[in-house]
Amino acid sequence: VHADGIITEAGNAPVSLVVTTGPLTVGGVITAHGSGNIHVNTKSGTATVNAAVSSTSGHVTFLASGNIGLNANIVSGSTGTLNVVSSGGDITQIDGVRVITGSGDIRLSASGSIALAGLSTSGNASVVATNGAITDAGDMHVDAVASQLRLTAGTSIATSANHLETTVATLSAWANGGSLYILESD
Repeated sequence: VHADGIITEAGNAPVSLVVTTGPLTVGGVITAHGSGNIHVNTKSGTATVNAAVSSTSGHVTFLASGNIGLNANIVSGSTGTLNVVSSGGDITQIDGVRVITGSGDIRLSASGSIALAGLSTSGNASVVATNGAITDAGDMHVDAVASQLRLTAGTSIATSANHLETTVATLSAWANGGSLYILESD
């Protein structure tokens, strides 16, 4: 399925897109105005975000059974919670792409690895790569900005040559089978 964009015109209407079979490519913006939530679920395939997914203040949930490629921002303007979950693959952000909310929480979770390019909230963030690594996907932005940040990897977190950059008040990190490299800016 190729989604060329879904936009609510006004009010607080939600957006829900469920793909039961095959991959999903978001080729046009998906926008919910007001407190409208966005729910995208690829039940049997991969998902690629090539255009912004945003809600003014609602929650954004992006689920896939396979890999998720983030080539565009996922945003909630104020208190919305952002969830990006790959139950059977990796999450890959390209450099310059961010997952952003004002003060809502952010959760990135993959059964495989996560290539992190940037997430930002004044709330809490959790990045979990159950069976893989968390790596630094670029240096255009600080990789993780949050009040409290939880990093959990089945193998390693970043590398000695490319640390994960953070700006957080509290950090909890666990690399089950490897090394941990963090560069904290404050």
